[in-house]
Amino acid sequence: MKKDRVIQIIIILLICLTTISIIKKPVESDTLFSIAVGDRISKYGFEEEDQLVWHEGLRYIYLRWGFDVIVDKIYDFFGFDGIRVFIITLSIAQTLAYYFILNHFTKKKIFSAFATLLIIPTLGDEFVGRAQLISFLLFLIEYYCVERLVETNNNKYFFALTILPLLLVNFHTSTYPLYFVFYLPYLAEWILSKLNLKSDNYSKIIIEKRNIKKLLILIIIGIIAGFCSPSGIDAYRYVFNVMGAISADIIAEMQPVNILENEYIAIGISLFIGIMAFTKTKVRIVDCFLLLGITIMSLNTVRYTFFFYLIASIVIFKLLYNFLDDYEVKFDFISSRIKVFLLVTSFTIVTLISVKNLIYNSAENYINAKDYPIAATQYIKNNIDISKMKIYNHFNFGGYLEFEGIPVFLDARAEMFLPEFNNTTILEDWNLQLEGNEHYKKILNKYGITHALLYNDEKMNLYIIDDPEWNVVYKDDTFVLYQRVN
Repeated sequence: MKKDRVIQIIIILLICLTTISIIKKPVESDTLFSIAVGDRISKYGFEEEDQLVWHEGLRYIYLRWGFDVIVDKIYDFFGFDGIRVFIITLSIAQTLAYYFILNHFTKKKIFSAFATLLIIPTLGDEFVGRAQLISFLLFLIEYYCVERLVETNNNKYFFALTILPLLLVNFHTSTYPLYFVFYLPYLAEWILSKLNLKSDNYSKIIIEKRNIKKLLILIIIGIIAGFCSPSGIDAYRYVFNVMGAISADIIAEMQPVNILENEYIAIGISLFIGIMAFTKTKVRIVDCFLLLGITIMSLNTVRYTFFFYLIASIVIFKLLYNFLDDYEVKFDFISSRIKVFLLVTSFTIVTLISVKNLIYNSAENYINAKDYPIAATQYIKNNIDISKMKIYNHFNFGGYLEFEGIPVFLDARAEMFLPEFNNTTILEDWNLQLEGNEHYKKILNKYGITHALLYNDEKMNLYIIDDPEWNVVYKDDTFVLYQRVN
């Protein structure tokens, strides 16, 4: 028992260190506009018109207000160091939750630890200061609670599942429709059972007859909870509007995934299908439906590949474990002493790598001058009347300008600048100009731009530099600021 406790502690430390080692220090633009949004909510409440852009009449949808306020408060008290600790804490919570959930299903610490350590590197780009840090943790908890409720009918899981949708819709509204994904496989299984489709001892796919009354109640509660946030109906229409909007062609994370170019998804699906088709291992129909649904979502949008890594992989590892168990592949073929030795060795190696990465990350700045116009922004604040300025800026650093108190042309909140939400073509106009498909003067004149803050290698800079209507007022190695003459 004492050795098992030691092994468990070493596994937990391994997971924590591995998680920390892949978290990057530089702050994302999304984190910066979250601070700006959270600050305005704290001071003025839920304003109908957005005040972080200089355009008039743009309605802001409060899709992650809970997260924004928390991040802003952390920044107020502890600065970027506090936000980094916040990111590390939630990231570790995700990976530890993953481990404990998988360990619950397999009852094998070593197998679950190995699987968790394989998954952690796929989550590196998700471990940033964005609302998905909270929402994906909530989805993991929801998945576990739904499974346990069906398995035990214990009301504590029912109670937890009545609270989760309220948290999710207020911390990350744009992901809210995913809340229902975990219930749909059981509804599908119930329908199949009503059609007298059932499994026997010779069936590869297990279809069970279940009492889904509590699940139906939870779905109704979830539908109602979706309206319990400042975003209202947008909790349901956001995803579908954005998926069909121009942002799906512009923003990388909204674009579809080629399964042949994503080795993790390709290997996972191949493994699942291979075990199903060519072995005696049985699989639950609910797992098939869940994996199918998440895979379709992931292939449609890059953003949901993390959903595959974090949730669908548990389904795949569960099946892999059952396969190994069915064919009597032993996991306890080595002694506890050797296990401890291997774990200590692994722990030492991971610790050294983690310390190396932490030292490297510590040398980086939270805000990189190559990514954000730090000096140009300071010039603007010192020399230009911001209240009269209509600046043109790139999508990538709009959040930084907002963080510095400068109203922007656009930022990474793509929904703000779409006709589906605000009857405007700001995002489309910006993209046309960026790709050289629209004359730069058209967008500058259409919006009455007074200043343009550009990357030096941006296409507009190749033309505007020779335009007598515009003067260079600031320039450095990465950015250039133009001011309209007169």
